[in-house]
Amino acid sequence: MDAWFHENRTADVEGYMNDKIGRRNNVSFSDTRIDGRLTLDDRTTFFIKKFSGHVEIKLDKGENSPGSYERIKSLCEGIKEVLN
Repeated sequence: MDAWFHENRTADVEGYMNDKIGRRNNVSFSDTRIDGRLTLDDRTTFFIKKFSGHVEIKLDKGENSPGSYERIKSLCEGIKEVLN
């Protein structure tokens, strides 16, 4: 997923990401710039690049379980809904 959006929507996206995966993994996406690999408590590993007005997420299906893939896919679909 690679999404560009108006900077005033950044807080909405960050809030959604916090609700969906952040809080249960003790991670906050609010007011952050991220550019690297992130590993969640369930061992889901993905690349994320995030700054105001942009979020990019890449997940390698070979490195992750089917459940991890579905969680990140759902996260990305939800971000799209937040931005619509």
